[in-house]
Amino acid sequence: MTNEANALEFVGDVKPGYQTQESRVEYRRSGTVAKEKMEMKMKMKMMKKKKKKMMMMMMERFTDPFKFKNVNDQ
Repeated sequence: MTNEANALEFVGDVKPGYQTQESRVEYRRSGTVAKEKMEMKMKMKMMKKKKKKMMMMMMERFTDPFKFKNVNDQ
């Protein structure tokens, strides 16, 4: 019995995405990796939006001096 056959034998009880190449393939096929990737993408998008909003606020602060009066130049 080759190593590969062994691996194929115990794809079932290996934690998905670890130890053997075959179980990794199964894991990938089950779509959990894709889901994780999507979640990461969504998180990145949210971060970008937040960053953009912050930048907009900063720009507003610079362009509209009356909106936020500086304490130094009363």
